[in-house]
Amino acid sequence: VLSMQGCRDVSDVGIGALLERCTSLRSLDLGWCDVSDRGLRPLARLARSLTHLDLSGCAKLTDRGVSALLQACSRLESLQLKGCRELSGWCLASATPRLISLSLGGCTLVTDAAVGALCRACPALNSLTLRQCRAVSDASLRTLSRHCASLT
Repeated sequence: VLSMQGCRDVSDVGIGALLERCTSLRSLDLGWCDVSDRGLRPLARLARSLTHLDLSGCAKLTDRGVSALLQACSRLESLQLKGCRELSGWCLASATPRLISLSLGGCTLVTDAAVGALCRACPALNSLTLRQCRAVSDASLRTLSRHCASLT
């Protein structure tokens, strides 16, 4: 378990160096660090162990990088992406069915289509935050009611 939340000088370079040796992390908090898609690549080394990841406020992340991460980390149960404003959400179709908690608060580009893809990929989801996802409508509520009955 490692939390580096708010360490703005932690970047892709540091993540790469850390993960050369620390390959058994179960929980990693890089919220509000200077992480881009390039910094997500080394996280694939944690594919066998990583269950909780917080990338909140990492403004340089895109759907392409998060999609690759989700494909690699099939044991991920909790993902925090609050305030990742470049995410439209299409990356969520790559999410593992093990994902039970997801926060997309402040991801203003997330759409109903992204919520639909998420619901189909993660039927066991029990916690979802869509606060200030301005492109999400009633259609998402209908989709959630049909596909994510485990929401608590």
